[in-house]
Amino acid sequence: MKTFLLMLMLVAPWSTQAQNAAAAVATPPTATTPQAGAQTQPSGQIESADVVTDPDFGIHAHALGLERRVEMLQWRKVNFPVPPHDEQAWVAGRVDANGFDATHRNPGDLPFNGARWWSADPKLDGHPVSTDVLAALDVSTPNAWTPLKPDLSQLPTNLAVSFQPDGDWLSTSQDPMHPQVGDVRVRWHVIAHASAPTGTLLIAGRWELLAVKEATAPPPSATTTPSSTDAHGWMQRLFGDHLMWLFVAGLVLALVLLIWKRRR
Repeated sequence: MKTFLLMLMLVAPWSTQAQNAAAAVATPPTATTPQAGAQTQPSGQIESADVVTDPDFGIHAHALGLERRVEMLQWRKVNFPVPPHDEQAWVAGRVDANGFDATHRNPGDLPFNGARWWSADPKLDGHPVSTDVLAALDVSTPNAWTPLKPDLSQLPTNLAVSFQPDGDWLSTSQDPMHPQVGDVRVRWHVIAHASAPTGTLLIAGRWELLAVKEATAPPPSATTTPSSTDAHGWMQRLFGDHLMWLFVAGLVLALVLLIWKRRR
């Protein structure tokens, strides 16, 4: 009887662990789902009542976003139509003039670069919007940007004397009809409102871009497996959920042998 009780004490922890492992496999964790009727997809448009400002020129507007575009008249090489030749063109970046002859030199860097500013308080269906969603608007709604007529009265004094109206642009050309190499022109576009890009979801009360959240999510933790030096872990991997029944069968066999030996 003592031998039987000892074997039972040894088997109990092993069988309990096997039952727990089987229960964990049979009952997967329940995924968190939004409450019934809760909004997850956008229905309105992204808007803002804020004033967005270009800090260099002082140009501002009530809008979701403000963009400044800058171009300089420069020389550039053209290969078509043949033969190759140099021509003047308005270009947004600096054209490298190395290899050009003395009469086709370009000035240095542009005095101003293109830039973009977003509202600090964009809203969609009454909830705040992340900057990742705003940055994706260029791809989702590129035609949402509309020209903004510049107001000279908003310019600082030093810039107001250097620029003059040229259609939708402000230009440094003394004669806008005959600009010279090195002249600069600037114009602005605004986006008053826009539809949310695909993949925008309401997460914890804030509109986020799902692709960005997935890319930055931490990898799932690795499942802990028993050590190869652990006898119980080795047997658990070998026999799986049948481990408990093997021990019960062994216990019954040992009990039968014990009774048979005593009767002899």
